[in-house]
Amino acid sequence: MRPLSELRVAVAEAARWRLAAQYTRIVRKLPDLLAELARACHQASAGERADLAGLLVRAYRSADAVAYKFGARDLSARLIELF
Repeated sequence: MRPLSELRVAVAEAARWRLAAQYTRIVRKLPDLLAELARACHQASAGERADLAGLLVRAYRSADAVAYKFGARDLSARLIELF
């Protein structure tokens, strides 16, 4: 897993892609990033867990944008439930 600082950069990049409607980039990169963030969250110390949880929420927001844009309303609703 990447260090927290690198994960912050990756999540910020996904957010920029979301705002720029670059959904193909999100689809290519986000599944691995979500898995990495989830692993990091589970293995983190108490001090880092809150930061990682926040990054996970931001990453799920980017995933939700893709789901909603392409008409997967059920998936979008499920993602909203998760964050």
